[in-house]
Amino acid sequence: ATLSFELNNSSILLKLNSSPLKVLHYVLRDANPNDYCWHSDKTNRESIMSKLEISRSTLEGHLKILKELELLSVTEVRGKFRLNKRLITL
Repeated sequence: ATLSFELNNSSILLKLNSSPLKVLHYVLRDANPNDYCWHSDKTNRESIMSKLEISRSTLEGHLKILKELELLSVTEVRGKFRLNKRLITL
C-alpha cells in the first residue's frame, strides 16, 4: 500500500498533531528528487524553524526522531540527509 499526498499548505503532514511530521513536510518539499537528499544548511533550517516557530534544538530533536523512524539517514557529507527510498517516493 502507498500513501500519496500533495506538499502544499493543506498537506496532511501539516494537519497532523506531530511536529516531526511537520518537519518532514518541509524536508520533502525541499529535497532533491534526483538523489533524495536534503541539505540541513542555515537557510533550510531557518526556514523550517520560522514556519513552525521552533528553536534549533527542537528542530534537531525532530530530525533525530525522523532518523530513528528511518525516514531520514545521515550521509557522508555533513548536514546532508537522505530520504529512505523504500518508504518515500518523490
